[in-house]
Amino acid sequence: MARDTSAFTRLSVLPVAGALGAEIRGLDLSKPLDDTAFAELRQAWLQYHVVFLRDQKMAPGNMEDVARRFGDLAITSYTNPVPGHKFVHMNVRPAEAPRGSRNYGDFWHIDQTTREIPTGGFLLYAQMIPPYGGDTGFANIGLAYDMLSPGMQALCDRLVCVHTPAGVYGDGSGSGGKRPFRLPGSDKAYTISDETLGQYLKKETLHPLVIEHPITGRKGIYYTPYANRFVDMTEAESKPILDYLAGHIVRPEFTCRLRWEVGSLAIIDNNAMQHFAYQDYHGHRREMLRCEFSGTVRPFGPAMPRPESRAAAE
Repeated sequence: MARDTSAFTRLSVLPVAGALGAEIRGLDLSKPLDDTAFAELRQAWLQYHVVFLRDQKMAPGNMEDVARRFGDLAITSYTNPVPGHKFVHMNVRPAEAPRGSRNYGDFWHIDQTTREIPTGGFLLYAQMIPPYGGDTGFANIGLAYDMLSPGMQALCDRLVCVHTPAGVYGDGSGSGGKRPFRLPGSDKAYTISDETLGQYLKKETLHPLVIEHPITGRKGIYYTPYANRFVDMTEAESKPILDYLAGHIVRPEFTCRLRWEVGSLAIIDNNAMQHFAYQDYHGHRREMLRCEFSGTVRPFGPAMPRPESRAAAE
C-alpha cells in the first residue's frame, strides 16, 4: 500500500496501519464538497481502502449526499430504513440482547456477495457507542493475495465460488453452526417474511475466487463465508482451501481496527476488504447508521473475465 501522502493538498491523510486504513482530517462532510476536495477523498479511499473521519455531524441526508458522490445509492432490501431516507438504515444492538446472540456483521465478510453485482461500498456512522468494545476490524484482501505463494495464487486464479446465504444463515434454530437470520427479541429488524427467507436461503451466485478491483485493477481474494464451495467441487473438497483462505486473509498484519467514537464516519471499499463487527460490549447499546452505494460491474478476475458489454459501456 502506498503510504506517500504528499499528493493530498486539500486534506490531511494519516495512515493508521501498514495494511490499510487512513484517518482523514480537514473535511466537514455535513457540508457540500467541491470537486477537488472530493477527488482527494476518493483517491484516499482507493489508496487506503477504508478512510475514517472523526467529529462529523451527519444526518441521514448528509450520508446520502456523500454516498451519492461515490455511486448510485442502493438498499439492503430486508432492513428497515430510517424514516424519510430509504437509503439509510440503522444497525442497532440493544443493551438487552442476550450474550452470544448474533450481531450485525459479527463475522469476517464482504457485503452482499450473494448479489450478481454486490455493493460497491458503504458509509458507517456512529450515533451511539458502548463505553468499551464495539470496534470494527478490516482486512486487506489484495495484500492477502499478494502474500500467497505463486503456486497457491495460480490455483486460486482458476477457481469460481458458489455464494449462497445458506453458507452463513440457517432456519432460525442456530443448528449446524449457522446463525439464525433474526436477532432475538428484534423481529422488526428485518422486513423479510419467513416465506421469502426460505427462498432467499436457496439463492446461489457465482463469483471468481480472485477478483480484479474494478477501478484499480488490483487482485484480491474474494472470499466470504457466503462462499461455501467451488464450482465442480463438493463442499467437503472445497472446505480445506476455503478454511485456509479464511484464516490467511485476517492475519493481523493484513488488518486494521477502528475504535469508534460518537461522530466517527467510515467510508469502506467493499471490493478491497473484509470487515468484522466486534461483539464485546454485552449490556450496552450500539447504534450505527449505514448507507451503501452500488457496484458498477459483476466481480471479475482470471476465472471469470470482465463482462465486455459492461466494460465497453463504461
